[in-house]
Amino acid sequence: VLCVATLEGRKNHLLLFKAWHWLIENHGAGAVPHLLCLGRAGWLFEEAEEYLRANPSLHEKILLVSSVTDAALATLYQNCLFSVFNSLYEGWGLPITESLSFGALPLVASNTSLTEAGGEAAVYFRGDDPADLQEKLERLILDKTYREKLRDHARTTAQIRPWSSVADEMLRRALETQP
Repeated sequence: VLCVATLEGRKNHLLLFKAWHWLIENHGAGAVPHLLCLGRAGWLFEEAEEYLRANPSLHEKILLVSSVTDAALATLYQNCLFSVFNSLYEGWGLPITESLSFGALPLVASNTSLTEAGGEAAVYFRGDDPADLQEKLERLILDKTYREKLRDHARTTAQIRPWSSVADEMLRRALETQP
């Protein structure tokens, strides 16, 4: 499972780490996939780091990687079971759109602009509800048929605009605001 986000407090990795711990305790380490957290260290990540250190069962299942090439990132998205993005707040949620553009199903906190980024293609959990996250993770991890059905739905419903279209719109709007 892939999580692309700066390692910082507002990205809420602690909630994700606690959910992974719960999954391992309830299903055994062999049934729980690796969680790859891809992002550079940011601020206010100490509590999540301490949680990882204090829970040895997570050491073999959660990997923190600071950067990869664009080609490697594409491969990670294309080959992950699904992606997860559980930020507390965002201006947009680029990793959600990025996930969809590579055909990966995103599991996303249903807050702020994240629902706009995921649209009808993402699976949502209540960002302030650890049990809801655990339930969604459990089903996506353990029920391959369900996961593939949702992934296929995401691939057909995701509305990804090419960067050139975004750039054209920004330029047009900027020119419209000129006196």
